[in-house]
Amino acid sequence: MSASTLKRRRPPVTGHEEDRNWKILLVEDSFDDAAQAQHILEKSERIGEVIPCYDAASLFHALEKNKLNRGVENNDPRSLILLDIHLPGIDGMVLLEQLKTSPLTDNIPIIILTGDTNVDMVYKSYKNHANAFISKPLTASDLNDIYTVFDEGSFWKKDLN
Repeated sequence: MSASTLKRRRPPVTGHEEDRNWKILLVEDSFDDAAQAQHILEKSERIGEVIPCYDAASLFHALEKNKLNRGVENNDPRSLILLDIHLPGIDGMVLLEQLKTSPLTDNIPIIILTGDTNVDMVYKSYKNHANAFISKPLTASDLNDIYTVFDEGSFWKKDLN
């Protein structure tokens, strides 16, 4: 399987179409980890579209193309970013901070998905307003954490005031 086979796909109809509106932007530079995560996400009952991104540039392109970087009033509330910490170019922690401090993207929930088990990374993720932290590899049981973020949204700013 080559990197070109990992593409944006819509899952087949399964009878849960009212829930299949969620878009997941999967930011992962490892092809194997991205393929495994995409496979699990596409089997989910609530995820309608998985958009693979390999670095910060491809994430920003996907945000613009899908019109997800429009600010709180216009942002699609049914989108979520799964973000690896260790990325080429802009580090995932820097990217997380940029996304959560920009008024164009600050309300998009972000879940850190990483193989880094350093406790300091977990702390730093939450300090930079990540909505959740999931260790790789992504498993089907992790979907419950993702659904919780779907249902709760991104309310970190309210909690700070």
